[in-house]
Amino acid sequence: MAKIKVMSAGAVEGPVSELAPEFTQATGHEVELHFNTVGAHKDRFVGGEKTDVIILSFPVIEAPAAGDRDDPRA
Repeated sequence: MAKIKVMSAGAVEGPVSELAPEFTQATGHEVELHFNTVGAHKDRFVGGEKTDVIILSFPVIEAPAAGDRDDPRA
């Protein structure tokens, strides 16, 4: 089965870490978890790093979608 890469803000590490094994058991897909700060993941993603799932705060997700990569909220 496929390996799913998840980049997630550290604030939700507990719930995401708990759900990952249940997801793997239900689907057979391995989950590769990467926890860091919202800003670090934003920079990696905007810089071109590939991921299957990214979990960030709404203002950070909204800024790149609006084309404002230098948004101070990020």
